[in-house]
Amino acid sequence: MVEPVVVRFVPGVTPAKWQRAWAERMPANPLEVRLAEQAEAVHAVRSGDALLALVRLPVENADERMHVVPLYEERAVVVAPVEHRFEAAESVTLAEVEAETVLPVGTRDRIEEDVPDPVKGAVELVAANVGVVVLPMSVARLHARKDVVARPIDDAPTAGVGLVWLRESDGPLAQEFMGVVRGRTARSSRGASEPEPEQEPKRKPAPRTRKPPKPAAKDQRGATPKASHRTKGRGKRR
Repeated sequence: MVEPVVVRFVPGVTPAKWQRAWAERMPANPLEVRLAEQAEAVHAVRSGDALLALVRLPVENADERMHVVPLYEERAVVVAPVEHRFEAAESVTLAEVEAETVLPVGTRDRIEEDVPDPVKGAVELVAANVGVVVLPMSVARLHARKDVVARPIDDAPTAGVGLVWLRESDGPLAQEFMGVVRGRTARSSRGASEPEPEQEPKRKPAPRTRKPPKPAAKDQRGATPKASHRTKGRGKRR
């Protein structure tokens, strides 16, 4: 039985499209994705429990043993209670956010039922009109509620998402997954894609031969008629 390729991903990252692309490209190597908190995902890669992880950047305590490849950036948003002054705005500035009571968002080491989610707790405080909270856009969507609103912060730093794996674990499968998340096609990927079946070379069409021209017809006397020439402007005979 083939061992699955294990990938951890943090809340807010949606790997569904990459799962579909992997299943089409690498059907012989099943992909297993598992939700994890940031510290949990990085630890899984370091311990060998996962081949790769989709995490938020920067990675704390990253060293030369790890590949860290940035994938994309997402905007920061402020989450505020409904009927807040931010609700009427399409976006806000960082100065406007800092004028509010900004609640800190804690972290947790792992995702477990008995470990409260600090982001969920912070959003609940926002709904109770205690303050506002700043989150990456995807995380705010994950914790959307009817009693809070989220608005982009125009001048806030973006939140990066990247792919990490150990250099010692680098190989065709890791390179193939990186190719999938970066949008490389199966033909251009440097990974372990199955080679395309060889095609028979196309035969060149045979050159067309021209038929020799037909000889001109002869008149009754056996002479070939000459081409007639009309003269322009010939007048009437007097």
